[in-house]
Order: sequence, then C-alpha cells, then structure tokens
Amino acid sequence: MATPVADLMNALGTALSDAEAKQLEDMSSDLRYVLSEFEVPERLQLRTLQLGYKSLATFGVLGDDRAAVRAALKTDFSLDPAEANLDPALAQKARLMTTLLVAAWQSASIRSAEEAKQSADNRLLRLPNLISRTSLVSLRKRFEQDHGRQNDKIYPCASLIERRMEEIEEGGITAPALSEVICIELADDEHVQLADNGTNIKVRKAPKAIPLHRAPPRS
Repeated sequence: MATPVADLMNALGTALSDAEAKQLEDMSSDLRYVLSEFEVPERLQLRTLQLGYKSLATFGVLGDDRAAVRAALKTDFSLDPAEANLDPALAQKARLMTTLLVAAWQSASIRSAEEAKQSADNRLLRLPNLISRTSLVSLRKRFEQDHGRQNDKIYPCASLIERRMEEIEEGGITAPALSEVICIELADDEHVQLADNGTNIKVRKAPKAIPLHRAPPRS
C-alpha cells in the first residue's frame, strides 16, 4: 500500500515538466542556490516552493531549531522516515532528504540573518546595500542555464547590479548608457575601484563602443 512518504520518495527521480520547471522560477535565486548547494532534488525544491517558502528569509525561519524543522518536514513535507509500513530503502532515502533539508535550512537561517543585519547597518549608515556572493553566483547560473556559458565581458560588475537593485527598491529605475556599463572583466582591470574608506566608488568610463550582447541560439 502506497503512503505519502513512499509516493514522495518514488517521485523524486522523475524530471520536472516544463510547467513545473517554470513554476520553480518563482523561487528566489539565493534560496534556489542554497537548496542546490546541498543537493536537494528539484522535485523537493518544488515542494518547498508550493508550501510557500519562496525566499531565503522565509525558509530560514521554518523552525526555531533543528528539532522544530524536522517536525515541520514531517508534517508539512511528508518526510517521516518512521512512517509505518515504509520500505526500509525508502525510509533511508527519507532520512537523507530530511538531513539535506535541515542542512539547507541551517545555512539559509545563518545567511538570511547576516544579510538582514548587513542591510540594517547599511541603512543606518546610509551606505549602499551589497549583494551577497551567493546571490551573484546564483543569478549567473540561472542565466547560463538558458543561454549557455558566458564570459565576464557580458556580465555587469557587482556595483552596477547593486545600483539597479537599489533603484528597484526605491522605485526610480533609470536606463544607463551602454558606454557607462562596466562589466566584471573591466572592473577586475581597475576600471572600478573602492576608495580607502570603503564607502565610495570611483568609476572610470569604459570604452565608448560597447556592442549590445546577443545570446547565442540554444542548441
């Protein structure tokens, strides 16, 4: 007789449909990165999203401690390795999935708390918000899933991304001139330098002619 845990464990190996993969895009890039970092299967990531955990901050408060998180996984995620009449192999798999999600929760909890504190400190000191390395890497990975591997010439440097995010937050988005868009490669070449006090950014204009990037066709 099939059980909720057995059904979930048996479904983990099946690929997501196009509609399900599209739905998974609603999850924040940083939470997606953390779950993938701990090798949580995509179908379990989708389950996480369907239960309402869309961001690092919300998933990070799934429980106050590991015991509370395990209880939530048991009741909400149907991850109960001790479920009656569960096949031993599926019970072991359920324990592993529980462990992966608990580890991901612990990482998400620490990261979201650190980001919240950093954001609060920046607002208090009137400093720009900094995007975490995790978020930058996950954004790049998601872009390359659709467009293939790219070099640093097409990716804007972190300070420009942070400026766009700040404009979005404040509701005042402006389109920059391409001649002023500095990529990671140019930033590494000292076109963008931080002042000694770490609070101001000195920008030197990139070359005037910067061609508009066109992603290669997907094979």
